[in-house]
Amino acid sequence: MTNSKTPTIDLDGIDGKWQSMRFDLMYRILDLPNRLNYAKEVISIAAEYGDGAPDYRDAFRARQYQYALLGIEANEIAETLRSKYSMPKKCYETWNPLERFIEKKAEIDAIENNRKCSS
Repeated sequence: MTNSKTPTIDLDGIDGKWQSMRFDLMYRILDLPNRLNYAKEVISIAAEYGDGAPDYRDAFRARQYQYALLGIEANEIAETLRSKYSMPKKCYETWNPLERFIEKKAEIDAIENNRKCSS
């Protein structure tokens, strides 16, 4: 279906005391691998049971949507960490991935809403 690499999240190599963080923030970070696994399952189901070849529209849409959700969540976590620990903000020169994630999510939400309304 695609030649793109599937993202991975590995938190095992991180040293430190997770308990020193606020519980809600720690949970959101430690939950990212679970959310990635969920996204992979949704994408896999769309690839298997969606509209299929030659376009695989459902699978590509699921992939874009799920990864947009993950990107938005990861960005929110990063912003929270930067703010809490006085780290510098991320500066994007010409392309801000968060904007693209939000745009793609909104685009797919609109497609899905139109699909539901026309059914």
